Amino acid sequence: MFPPEPAKAWRRRRRRRSRGRLGSLHERAARWQDRRSGAMQMADLSADISSWAISAGLRAEYTFRTDFVDITPHAGVRYTHVNVNGYDMESGGLTVLEGDAYHQDIWSFPVGVTFSKSFDAGAWRVKPSIDLRVTPNAGDIESKAGVRFAGVSEPATMRSQTLDYVTYGGTAGLEFSKDNVKLSLNYSLDAGEKSTQHGVYATFRYEF
Repeated sequence: MFPPEPAKAWRRRRRRRSRGRLGSLHERAARWQDRRSGAMQMADLSADISSWAISAGLRAEYTFRTDFVDITPHAGVRYTHVNVNGYDMESGGLTVLEGDAYHQDIWSFPVGVTFSKSFDAGAWRVKPSIDLRVTPNAGDIESKAGVRFAGVSEPATMRSQTLDYVTYGGTAGLEFSKDNVKLSLNYSLDAGEKSTQHGVYATFRYEF
């Protein structure tokens, strides 16, 4: 017969939850390149490019609570629409290249599991967590932009892979809560075949 304490420690308390997210982003960027020292011996290149994106997602998760660690498998779907407006690239006050507007529609399907546990540390409630995930991506993984060079009648197409088809990632975080205040600090890493992204971010939330 098994001893009673370990059996009690792994007694499961379950919680099912789903949530959605809607977000938007607008960006305006200036592109500049010094060409005076290059082989082309031309004036600097500059362009003013504006873009915006909107995304919507849905995530479902199921938490198994134990006395040692809370285990939360999760799966979701996220749609992102990216739009880049047309632009002119200039050199010495003259337009040398015209870029067409283009857009991308990307679908992501993140799947992962989060390990976390809350405990008391004086007057604060502390919650460390680790999240491991894999994210397949589909849709317009490559951007395709039409460009026209000055003096050239035929347009050209520029292609660039902006996202990996599959990324693997993880996030380590630490949350502090007291009464209506919550503070958190997180580090995230997402890597794929052709790209790697690091992120450090902090959040502050006051509930009332």
